[in-house]
Amino acid sequence: DLIYTRLATPEEQENELLMGNGVRIGDVSLLLEQGSIKQTGYPLDAVIKGEGFFAVRTAGGKDYYTRAGDFKVSNNVNNAYLVTSNGDFVLNDAKQPITINGKLEDLKFLSPSAKAAGKESIKLGVFTFDNPYALEKDGYGRFSANAISGEAKLSYDADIQQGALEASNVDMVTEMSKLIEAQRGFQFSAQIIRTADELENTANNLRG
Repeated sequence: DLIYTRLATPEEQENELLMGNGVRIGDVSLLLEQGSIKQTGYPLDAVIKGEGFFAVRTAGGKDYYTRAGDFKVSNNVNNAYLVTSNGDFVLNDAKQPITINGKLEDLKFLSPSAKAAGKESIKLGVFTFDNPYALEKDGYGRFSANAISGEAKLSYDADIQQGALEASNVDMVTEMSKLIEAQRGFQFSAQIIRTADELENTANNLRG
């Protein structure tokens, strides 16, 4: 939290200008650079090599976009669907939920531009945006489109790597350094407030 003080101006002028002192979050940045790729060998894992997002749909019918490719199979009464780890339906290049037929080891994930290779091949929907940094975060590694990000566009440039996952692209050393810096700043600000309280108490006692 910040402590706000009114800026000094001539007495005859109304002053609504406030200056904040303290420590607060300045920005939460979004990193969209490619993370390192780790081989898993599991047929339901997939990585987008390059720009783009997988399209997913909640049970309520809302579409989101994610880079997370640790997919699962969810069975309902009539079909087995490809879903995310939190149960959202994974969509194909036509933005339709993907049904799973046959053995998992026979599945072949393809990018939208690839040619189908057998009945067990599945084209995963990979979509891009004019301004992906404007996507709204929604938790579970999901993002939603808005007027600033632009509408989702099917990507024909992305490549899909099956049997692998994309690791986090966060530089832990850099982020830990920033966290320590913020903690130190907060501690100094708290100390300043305590010192100011002590000075005011001393001044009040002297006047008394």
